[in-house]
Amino acid sequence: MAVEHEAPEEVIQALRQKVLDERTSLPAKYRALFALRNLKGSSAEAAIIDALQDESALFRHEVAYCLGQRQDPAAVPTLRGILMNDREHPMVRHEAGEALGAIGTRECFELLRAFSKDPCLEVSQTCQLALQRIEYYAQAEGCSSSHADVLASESQAEPSMCIKTTLGSCAVPSASEACSQQHPCQCDDTMPSTAEQGVDTSSKGRDGSPYLSVDPAPAAPLSTPTPELRRLLLDEHAPIFQRYTALFALRNKGGREEVAALEDSLRGESALLKHEVAYVLGQVQDPAAIDALEHVLRNATENAMVRHEAAEALGSIADERCLKLLEAFCTDPEPIVAHSCVVALDMLAYEQSGEFQYASAGHAVETASITAAC
Repeated sequence: MAVEHEAPEEVIQALRQKVLDERTSLPAKYRALFALRNLKGSSAEAAIIDALQDESALFRHEVAYCLGQRQDPAAVPTLRGILMNDREHPMVRHEAGEALGAIGTRECFELLRAFSKDPCLEVSQTCQLALQRIEYYAQAEGCSSSHADVLASESQAEPSMCIKTTLGSCAVPSASEACSQQHPCQCDDTMPSTAEQGVDTSSKGRDGSPYLSVDPAPAAPLSTPTPELRRLLLDEHAPIFQRYTALFALRNKGGREEVAALEDSLRGESALLKHEVAYVLGQVQDPAAIDALEHVLRNATENAMVRHEAAEALGSIADERCLKLLEAFCTDPEPIVAHSCVVALDMLAYEQSGEFQYASAGHAVETASITAAC
């Protein structure tokens, strides 16, 4: 989950003003938003929720993402409203569904079940994935077994499939591993979230991951042979949840063979999976992935959600070739892609600057007046 820190109320309100001010550039809004994401307390949470007023679908989807990373059940009513609004951009609804899966309360489960057959494929697949995430952690050690049974029996989503069955010889993570993974199980609404418990996750990643992100599925065990993970990731007929477990295991391994498998999956059919792959390649920051990400960004027929993640991944890799690509596409006819490139150029500048943190609270307040790169 997001690593949260204390901040004075005046800092929180200054950041809130920056994200709400229509004169603030999009990159500056991003910095302020991510600074808020990393701050403790209800004031920061409320400021993030207020940011959903923004007219940019790209920014609203990022706001929903931040709410999921915080894993605060107080955000559930807001996320419910987004998911239920079929006039909202599918990318924003997708992110709301994923955030509900990260929070993982009983109310979240029921909402996700209701939308697991939504007409929008990206939304329905997201809800199915989130349901299986909740089921997985609900069955982990330390959770109410009776409640876990209820969740499992009530699910109407894509049937769960044991990772062991899908991957052959490898084993599903143990219960103790599961409880130490991405989500401190919240299968019971009476169980406090990590935000409420004040748990500090800054000292380690989860499920063998060097990353602190709250992922939409657990990673398959690192002991799983890379060829098996590759086979599952590229299998268009495999359940989406199982493909995601392979995806995150490949990310956590992070070698050249694993990154090549991730690159190859960008040629698949599922926009939902491809957008997550592009996001993961941005986390890995391997320059070897630039060709594959460039191909996605240049493909005007690709889903905007996928192209958006490819642009931001290029911003994270941050070499001169990425700079030229992003500058070329920051006027793309698709606003989500164009705006993503503007934000990615700011991320690239950060990576090249050697700054310690992209969005510290103080830095975000000081630099919120920066102008867009193009």
